[in-house]
Amino acid sequence: MLCDTVAVYLAFSEDLLTMEKIVLQVTDAGDTVIDETAKPIRCAMAWKDQAAFEALVAERVTGAQSMES
Repeated sequence: MLCDTVAVYLAFSEDLLTMEKIVLQVTDAGDTVIDETAKPIRCAMAWKDQAAFEALVAERVTGAQSMES
């Protein structure tokens, strides 16, 4: 089982994602909402190349080299 592979990826690279600085807060109900009074954080908001990310994960998990390499 793989959990939060994007978070692990962000620990070493941001190349395949579009990052934005936004202000968020988690409410008491557990919802994540924009809050202009909150501290700004960097968030991954979109993929630049999702297929490349999926190929990277598959390569890391299986140890196999991508056919595109």
